[in-house]
Amino acid sequence: MSVKYKARPCRAIRRFSVKDLPITRLELLESLYTHTFDNFYIEYNGYFSNCLVQNCIALYHIGGSKEKFQSFVEHYICQLEPLHGPTRQKQDLGLNFQEVTLKELQGRRGGYYKIRKHYHVILANKYDDNLDEFLRSEFPALILGISAIHAVEIVGYAYSINSSELVCDGLAYLYHSYSPIVLKKEHNWLKFGLGNWPTLEVLEKIGGDFELSNFILRRRRSSSGDVLRQQIEMNQTDLQLYLKERGDALMEYVFRIKLPLKALKNPEEILKYVLDQILLVYVRCESRNNTHFLGVISSGWALLQVLPLIKETQMKLQLICVHICTFLAIFLSQGKPKLMVQASSESTVVGMTWDKILESLLSLPVSIDHNIYRLVQVCYLRGLKNMDIGTSELYKRACVSTMELDGMKS
Repeated sequence: MSVKYKARPCRAIRRFSVKDLPITRLELLESLYTHTFDNFYIEYNGYFSNCLVQNCIALYHIGGSKEKFQSFVEHYICQLEPLHGPTRQKQDLGLNFQEVTLKELQGRRGGYYKIRKHYHVILANKYDDNLDEFLRSEFPALILGISAIHAVEIVGYAYSINSSELVCDGLAYLYHSYSPIVLKKEHNWLKFGLGNWPTLEVLEKIGGDFELSNFILRRRRSSSGDVLRQQIEMNQTDLQLYLKERGDALMEYVFRIKLPLKALKNPEEILKYVLDQILLVYVRCESRNNTHFLGVISSGWALLQVLPLIKETQMKLQLICVHICTFLAIFLSQGKPKLMVQASSESTVVGMTWDKILESLLSLPVSIDHNIYRLVQVCYLRGLKNMDIGTSELYKRACVSTMELDGMKS
């Protein structure tokens, strides 16, 4: 059972101040990092990820003001743990940092700051601070473990603002939380997308797979103490079990997906299409604001930022397939949420502008689910680059569904 950490009152935590920050927003983000990540641990309450950085970068991308940054940060840090709080103490317990090797720390969920230092050192010494070369060489080794979606987010979001420091922190977190999908069979990644079923039909088929659907229920019953675990810890464990013990079964469904010809031009177009399909599932899902679906959407956008850096086509396709496996595992572990034939928010987006959507989001209190900032940011940036009317409406429907802004029209 994870240690429950009771956050201290905000007045006991070092406060974020706009007065200390440079004028530009990029400088604001870098200073934000200095004021927070060096003072608060990467996780809190045992299994929750510190998502402050990617949320603030999302706010930057959608034009949030300095005042919005300040109010959001002051609200968010109240739940975080200091550097030497109970979560880090528990994770580092028993580790002799003079003797333990970096390899021994991979996936152990401990020694984060030793890993972090390693990446910062090699970026400077081995790659001469060339961020592209650094990511091109170091990220592929961690591809099988991208189910650690919050770590992937930090990498991609940091790269979107060209922040070397934050990229190192994201890679360190990915290494720290590395839990790879286990594949015992060989897969020809170049054949991905040549299946017979559209994405929604694959979800229908996998939902009817009795063995896969009931696998996690059997494992929960056979494990002791599940009722004592926090819900987030249980969900993370379920995801890891699917990827570790049913990786090949999930991958078989991935290879049954049929992609449209226009998406098969290159891996980047494939990932964009996959991201849109996951958004479509989210919009049609009866359970609104599913945190796990929101995370797989924003981590997909993060992967889209770094995908062009990878040279080998097969490796790019492997990354995409593992991301889809993560999505399928989340879909199953969440109890196969029912999908509506038509989204309830479809009629509300007629005539709605992005300016109106962003204005409405930024006017909401900072106490809203912080995942909403990233979801709207992903849809907004994808909407700016995709002129297809149907797809543009999908992005807006996702925002409306997330913010529950039914009836909001320009």
